[in-house]
Formats: sequence, structure tokens, C-alpha cells
Amino acid sequence: MIKRHQVISELLSMLGVDSQTAYVDTEGIEHHVHPSTLRRFERLADYLRENPQALRALRAFIEQS
Repeated sequence: MIKRHQVISELLSMLGVDSQTAYVDTEGIEHHVHPSTLRRFERLADYLRENPQALRALRAFIEQS
């Protein structure tokens, strides 16, 4: 359960979700997310961590919208 929380929280943080909202959302998501979806979240976080330029581009795109 702790790993689920960490993965979701990290991904939301990477996407620029403020810490309070990320905490509340993580608490809800972690109890309902399917294991295969969680694995994809984890892989996405891995990719963004390994590719900071992709993370910057994604954040810039999100901020514009």
C-alpha cells in the first residue's frame, strides 16, 4: 500500500499538482486504481524521471492549457 501511495503521489507532483491536492487525490486514487493502471503510472514516472526534458515539455504544455 505504501508503494501505491508513493507512485501516485510522485506522479501527481511531477505533473505540478500542488501538495495538498496531491495528498487528497492520492488518498482516493490509491484505493481504487487497478494494479495494471498503477504499473503504467509507475512506468510513466520512471520515464519522466529518466527524461527531464520530456517532463519539462509536459509541464510546459500543462501550464499553457
